[in-house]
Amino acid sequence: MDNNLGIKNYGPWYFLVKDNQNSSEEMFKKHMFLAKYISSNYDNFKSLQFINYGRYELVYVLELQNGKMYTLLVNQPNIEYGLVKKEYDNLCRLSLDNKIIKPIKYCTDGENELYVTPYIKQARCIGVETDKWGVWVPEPNYHFREFSEIELRVITTTMVSMLIKNYDEENELGISKIRLDGGDFVLRKGYEERITYNDILKNIELVAARDMINVRLDQYIKYIMDELTASQKEYKVVGKTLKKTLNKVDVADGMLRGWK
Repeated sequence: MDNNLGIKNYGPWYFLVKDNQNSSEEMFKKHMFLAKYISSNYDNFKSLQFINYGRYELVYVLELQNGKMYTLLVNQPNIEYGLVKKEYDNLCRLSLDNKIIKPIKYCTDGENELYVTPYIKQARCIGVETDKWGVWVPEPNYHFREFSEIELRVITTTMVSMLIKNYDEENELGISKIRLDGGDFVLRKGYEERITYNDILKNIELVAARDMINVRLDQYIKYIMDELTASQKEYKVVGKTLKKTLNKVDVADGMLRGWK
């Protein structure tokens, strides 16, 4: 496996813990859980690498001797038990749209939980670093690359359009607790060769769906516009203040494209 897949200084500092928890002990527990899961489900294990983390999950890539690779998303120690299963269920339902990652399997021991997805090789996670929108690139060394103006405009439009496209009109449900600025959308390697809406749509994937909000479509659209373009006191969709707001024109364009 290419060793340049993600974060190199792996350690207990990536494990988010409660006041009564110890990060080193929690790291050990996760390692034991992962080891048991892998030994019980794969007889041709090759390697496991830590590639990313977030408020909900720690992210690893598993490689087998036959070259197959999978992403394993394991609960952060401080989150409520069952939230990973909830996200797994949301993704299973939403992944009927092929632009949303389709989970393969869920596993729990009653305390720890994980789900498995296909691995998108050397995917670029979209996010914000030091007030700049761009992508985290895993090779040759893990680093952040800022978007050009045209990249940001087209990618903003595409992300917003995907939220609207995946709104469930029958049940009035929209994706919420979504981090446009924190790695919930990824781009495939080579996406930058053609920066048009249709080309980016082919190369982007949504890899998280922590919750669904029950709200009318017109309200959902208003929430998205307000939360992505201005600082709000209450967040219904993104769940947390964006590190940097987005352009209103691009967000509106995404909404129009999402309706088509």
